[in-house]
Amino acid sequence: MTANRDFLDEGFRAVGDGLLRIVDRASLHLQPLALTKRMRRRCMAGMRQLTLILRRLLFLLALSIVLPPAKPRHRSGAACPDGVEDVTATFRAPVRGIALVPGLSGAFPERLRSLTRVIVSGPVPAAPVLARWAALHRILQAPDAHARRLAQTLRRWRLRGEPRPLVAPLAGAHRFSPALGLVAAVLPVHLKRALEAWPDTG
Repeated sequence: MTANRDFLDEGFRAVGDGLLRIVDRASLHLQPLALTKRMRRRCMAGMRQLTLILRRLLFLLALSIVLPPAKPRHRSGAACPDGVEDVTATFRAPVRGIALVPGLSGAFPERLRSLTRVIVSGPVPAAPVLARWAALHRILQAPDAHARRLAQTLRRWRLRGEPRPLVAPLAGAHRFSPALGLVAAVLPVHLKRALEAWPDTG
């Protein structure tokens, strides 16, 4: 765990440094109301890259966390009538900021995304960029707490017999800074080793 912890700390530091470069480039610390379209595209593209690496770092950290035994949940209320299924266990509270695990529906196809946009000329609102910055910063301030919540999700996946997650190399790693590129290149190796203990349901 010590070697992994050292690597994780370096990874979180590299993501934080990358975020600071984006903030400085766009002067986000001045809380602008608007950005040029080009600057907003550059900021969001850079933050998406950081988000991908951060998710994998949290995933690796979550796999190393040993949780106490789960407490049995006591169901309250009357039993459902025959032919009625209780689906309340599948409800999930909305998560503000950045989702640490992908949703079941998958991402919206990029080729269709342009059909949902309203073409705006001139400066565009900076609010989405500021919100993404705040979400990333919040996670970087307390990665262990976020990883612990993710570890609970992973435990539920194991109990349900979900297949072992596959971790593919990150595309476009050549565009990262040297520090981020090194973290992105080594992450799949650490994750593959950490996932060896995952029950093979295949």
